[in-house]
Amino acid sequence: SSTSRGLGDVYKRQMLGAITFLAALAIAALYTKYITRSILKVSEVSKKMANLDFRVRYTEDRRDEIGIFGENLNELSEKLESALDELKEKNTDLEKSIKLEQQLEQQQMAFFSAVSHELKTPITSMKVLADSLLLQDDVPVELYKEFMEDLSEEIEREDKIINDLLSLVKMDK
Repeated sequence: SSTSRGLGDVYKRQMLGAITFLAALAIAALYTKYITRSILKVSEVSKKMANLDFRVRYTEDRRDEIGIFGENLNELSEKLESALDELKEKNTDLEKSIKLEQQLEQQQMAFFSAVSHELKTPITSMKVLADSLLLQDDVPVELYKEFMEDLSEEIEREDKIINDLLSLVKMDK
């Protein structure tokens, strides 16, 4: 009977050990699931951030290392979202500046084209008048004087255009 009682105590101890082991195993499995779930949520947040979704937040209320990591991800996400918004704003400003620069360039080209034409017209007139005089033999003095007056007027016209251009350059400065 003492042998059977001794066997019963051993059996009880083995059962108690097995139950304790199974309970510890169940608690470890639950705790592992709890930690794994939080790690997966942090991973999900970081993956969305990697895809430039900075509105995502880690929402678990934990006071351990995983919670601290999640809070740091939230802070990083906010800063990156703010930086991205600032970059978008600066990009918009830059696009506007580029368009304005292109418009100014087009206006300058149109201006230079018009100025070139305006400068060339009096020169062409002067060339025609001078060539007309040179190609004629025995030019009457009256015609010679008339052509010289026309040449003088074209030179004054050219001088006025150049002075106007110089005034524009001074005003631009």
